[in-house]
Amino acid sequence: MSIEKPGTTRSVPLSRRWMADLMYLCRNRPLITFTRRMHLGEAKTARDALASRPSWSLMFLKAWALVAVEHPSLRTAWMTFPWNRIYTHGRSVGSLAIERDYEGEKAVFFVLMHGPETMPLIDLEARLRKHLSEPVWKSGTARRMIRVSRWPRWIRRLIWWQVDSMSGYDRARNLGTFGLSATASLGANALHLLSPLATALHYGTLERDGSIDVRITFDHRLLDGAEIARFMVELEREMNTTIAEELRRMG
Repeated sequence: MSIEKPGTTRSVPLSRRWMADLMYLCRNRPLITFTRRMHLGEAKTARDALASRPSWSLMFLKAWALVAVEHPSLRTAWMTFPWNRIYTHGRSVGSLAIERDYEGEKAVFFVLMHGPETMPLIDLEARLRKHLSEPVWKSGTARRMIRVSRWPRWIRRLIWWQVDSMSGYDRARNLGTFGLSATASLGANALHLLSPLATALHYGTLERDGSIDVRITFDHRLLDGAEIARFMVELEREMNTTIAEELRRMG
């Protein structure tokens, strides 16, 4: 008769604390996910012609920010204190989820790209590579996440609530106006995301013909399905025109 080995218990590491706090922040939000099968042949062909290729994540990040230039509703946030109101930020702030090693474990951090619609893809790529290669503590966003996560839970939740609810400007500066998370390169992708932001973009695996399933999870308090459907058409167009043309100029 075999004797089952006892399990182990440990304290929650910081990296799981901030993810737990983020999930707490997303509770009870009316989030809906729309999917569109996009055909990005022009963008794929232009990218394939390059020796050094920018990531698809950054291409989508810039394209969605370009759509948001003409549609301020994509730069909004639902604020609740001291009264319910809608705040619109002056420009997009893209929040890109990245994975780093921290204290011996894999951890998710966020790179904030302010005004990505105005930045060349090569500059966005350089900034992303810097965040992926330099020590975690050199990122201001990462330092704030780590510092807050050291506090007791009730203090952390109060800080997160304050950032989320009181000042729209501070919220955009610290959390972003939209998010992007992509794991397609690992062979898997999310069907639905939890995000405190107005929209969060995620996508599947790119096919050889340039087709790809692109998903937008959005806050239904701020946006409606018909709007998102039209914005996704514009996103596809931006990828095959503005982004593709920039890639050709990089060749």
